[in-house]
Amino acid sequence: MGYQYLQTSQWFKEALWAFASAIIAILSAVLTANQIGGLEYIVFVIAIIPVALGIIQGFHYMNRPNQDYIYLASDEMEINKGPLRPSKTISYRDIDHCDEFHDYDRIVVTVVRKDRKEITIHGEWLSDNDFAELKQELINRTGNEKLFRYRVDSKMV
Repeated sequence: MGYQYLQTSQWFKEALWAFASAIIAILSAVLTANQIGGLEYIVFVIAIIPVALGIIQGFHYMNRPNQDYIYLASDEMEINKGPLRPSKTISYRDIDHCDEFHDYDRIVVTVVRKDRKEITIHGEWLSDNDFAELKQELINRTGNEKLFRYRVDSKMV
């Protein structure tokens, strides 16, 4: 069962910024090449890295609403962290609790494992219905009715 990223203009803006950074990297490489009279191999390699990263990020952000942000398998949850970072996977039996924090338009859920490592889920990246369904599915799959703890200011409730 997968939960896709919310369809929002934020991803289009992020894609534009990523493509703009790639264009700026190209311009800086061209200007550097003109100043030093040619593009050395090492300078070219160093210059191409931000261009490639900007293009990869741009296409990723453009396609983000078509991708699953969170996928629930039968025994584990997988969280998509982007094109260049590996997905985070956690077994349901390793989940100790989840801290939920609301701050204006942001909803952050910190999944705390039994070994105290944490994984962050951005609830605002999901639709309201998907977020509510995800919470209920996690409660059902972990078998813990008190899985979610809510943070108000700096206190846990």
